[in-house]
Amino acid sequence: MENLEKPRLSSILNTPLHKSLMSRRTEREFSKEKPDIGLILSCLEVANSAPSGANLQPWHFTLIQDTQIKKQIRQEAEKIEYDFYHKRAPREWLDDLQFLGTNHHKPFLEDAPFLITVFYCPVIQNEGEQKKTYFPIESTGLATGFLLTALHEAGLSCLTYTPKPSCFLNSIYLRPKTD
Repeated sequence: MENLEKPRLSSILNTPLHKSLMSRRTEREFSKEKPDIGLILSCLEVANSAPSGANLQPWHFTLIQDTQIKKQIRQEAEKIEYDFYHKRAPREWLDDLQFLGTNHHKPFLEDAPFLITVFYCPVIQNEGEQKKTYFPIESTGLATGFLLTALHEAGLSCLTYTPKPSCFLNSIYLRPKTD
């Protein structure tokens, strides 16, 4: 059996990885210059290596660069965001967001050279049959973390954006309602 020495917290702190991840920031303004798509695809490959329940990888990533689809996503997202900022959000949450200067306008959805949407899949197609997945939300969260880390390590800026509800994405992409 391997010698399983108790890891020390200091063994990860101040390493290049730790320093790199501590420097990650969310961006809301993007260059019009597109990064190499091969780099993006490599980052998605890293994300697909994330652990998942029964190794079923219950997620689906969609890479978007089409300007019309990005515009459609922005329009639908801004409708949801308007409702959030003007009807649903508690005052305390709006107060906490105030320093960021966010509102229902989401120009970054058209400005970013690429959008990557993430869907979790409670069921997947396996040899023509639907198969239940295990821990799909948690597994998709892990894969998304892998993706963010890979994008950051590749020197790319990104913004996580989670419109709620986001089911409009299913109809834009013609995805099953189970995603």
